[in-house]
Amino acid sequence: MNIRITWLLTGLLAMSGGFKGTIAQDIVGSQPCQPRYWATSEYLMGWIQDGPNSVPLIARGSLSDPLPSALGQPGTEVLAGGNQVDYGLLHGGRVSVGKWMDPCQTFGLEATGFLMGKSSPASSFSSASSDASSLSVPIQLPNGTETSIFALVNAPGASLPDERLSVEHSSQLWGAEGNLIFNQRRTCTWNVDGLLGFKHLNLNEALDLNADIRRDVTGGRAVVLGEDHFGTRSEFYGSTVGVRGIRSGRRLQWTTSGAIGLGVNANEVNISGNRSQSSPSSPAATTPGFVFSEPTNIGTFQHRSFSVVPECKLGLSYWLRFRLALDVSYSALYWNNVVRPGDQIDRVVNPTQRGGGTLVGDARPQPLFHRTDLWFHAVGFGVTYRF
Repeated sequence: MNIRITWLLTGLLAMSGGFKGTIAQDIVGSQPCQPRYWATSEYLMGWIQDGPNSVPLIARGSLSDPLPSALGQPGTEVLAGGNQVDYGLLHGGRVSVGKWMDPCQTFGLEATGFLMGKSSPASSFSSASSDASSLSVPIQLPNGTETSIFALVNAPGASLPDERLSVEHSSQLWGAEGNLIFNQRRTCTWNVDGLLGFKHLNLNEALDLNADIRRDVTGGRAVVLGEDHFGTRSEFYGSTVGVRGIRSGRRLQWTTSGAIGLGVNANEVNISGNRSQSSPSSPAATTPGFVFSEPTNIGTFQHRSFSVVPECKLGLSYWLRFRLALDVSYSALYWNNVVRPGDQIDRVVNPTQRGGGTLVGDARPQPLFHRTDLWFHAVGFGVTYRF
């Protein structure tokens, strides 16, 4: 009888201890019997490095100045351009899925993708025919003279124009990667994994300068519409190597990871523009180019270069249940040799080719292919489910 009671107590104690240990180990995920699949979904709040835009795009000038709206004139005020572009807070999401390929969780696969919403900051300016000032685009002539240029219609009896000029910027970033996971060390509280994989990043940006100029002339209304478009795209393709460390407690889990990508940037710059003019004395006509886009630089230009993309991520998870956790994270990446639209504008313009004219003198503006660096960082809030 005593022997049976002893066996019963021993069994109960063993069951009690085993149950307690299993719950703790389930939370930290340190046992080979743990679920082998996981999925994470996050909402991202991100910030991308301000876009370069050193060229003045729109200026307001006094009509009493010798060259209204030209840089250096007393009454000239730059309204757009000449400073960096703030794209503001970006919203997006990130999804990760993974699987351990063996019960001991020594080798696994993981795929991650993120997409940030498109940011389109814009500014618009107008001047009426009753104003004592005019809007224009300040440029520099090939001989170094500062002046301003606009597609005003020269017609008898013309009044001062009603002008509307606008500048719109856009930026969108997304990426994806796949990694092989090699567990290097695992204890009850620590987990260290090596990462080896492939990464793709895609950055699409644009800068558009638009103008709508209308004024009364003899016999009716003259209208000039124009647009300059500078679009850029940078795509990174490369291999990555990194390490990830996980520190686990009863319900809290801290994750730190770092990786570096080495590969190729496929960069593309697209420049286009058009000018449409109509008046009572002449039929409507559309010609290529407007102000900073002209036949000398209109086209699509491509270039490939070596690129480096280091990235780090910090995360904190709180396990509500055995399979479900709430996550908060911070991630940052650096990307070099990207092209951005504000860097591609040549403000030296030869006006002889404007409106379909024949080029005389220097072939300006020229196509530029300036490259720069990019920073992006984001805060994420999400959930993880394992099964």
